Amino acid sequence: MYYPCALVCSWPKISSEIKILESKIAVQINGKTRAVLKFKRGASKKEVEKIAISNDKIGKHVQNKNFKKVIFVPERIINFVI
Repeated sequence: MYYPCALVCSWPKISSEIKILESKIAVQINGKTRAVLKFKRGASKKEVEKIAISNDKIGKHVQNKNFKKVIFVPERIINFVI
């Protein structure tokens, strides 16, 4: 079968049908990744924090502890500093 040269081919068209509705956010405790959870795109800090703390893997590490700081980078990570 014959394939045309890459130099003469046109660029692929971008489809507007492809939309990413979820994002994976790494949940860290003191900088160590404990879990990677899926959230809807554009989830707020409060939503991510609430769901992350209710997760089994995270809950056992943060149980009955006060946070010094919570670092949140939208669509990337949330880090609980204890």
